[in-house]
Amino acid sequence: MRVILAAVALILAAEAAQASPPETNQPIPEVKVTARIAALRAEMLILEDKFYAEYNRLNADHQFDMRCDEEVPTGSRLESRQCRPVFVERAQADYAKNYINDLQSKDGLALTPPPPASTAIMGKWSAFEKNMLTSIRRHPELRKLINERNAAEKRYEELRKED
Repeated sequence: MRVILAAVALILAAEAAQASPPETNQPIPEVKVTARIAALRAEMLILEDKFYAEYNRLNADHQFDMRCDEEVPTGSRLESRQCRPVFVERAQADYAKNYINDLQSKDGLALTPPPPASTAIMGKWSAFEKNMLTSIRRHPELRKLINERNAAEKRYEELRKED
């Protein structure tokens, strides 16, 4: 979902100018840099949560609501934040349910597996993107939150380069 927010931020960048914080050429001790990186990361997550909460509140089509969870991907032990629309979660759950039902009904011999979740997801993805962009363009509070999050990410990336 960060990709979606980044894409939306690029689209909206032409609509609004952002003021950049003053730059300094003085080196920052490593401990301060690490603490600032952690603080900026936390700020970005808070802004994302605020954006999604406001978007979900304003969004009339709740299949396009956004949910974020901490997950441990297969083959990893590290949690990562995953944000996705409700319709994606439903498509994945429906696929898993249909696959299990199919296996159980044919004694484990699935002759024709159900269509992959990606088929349902891709069928709705462009409507989802259009819905989100329309919502952002109609509601200045969403634009403000996405611009704040984009600015925080820019500061985060600049600080990481210094580290």
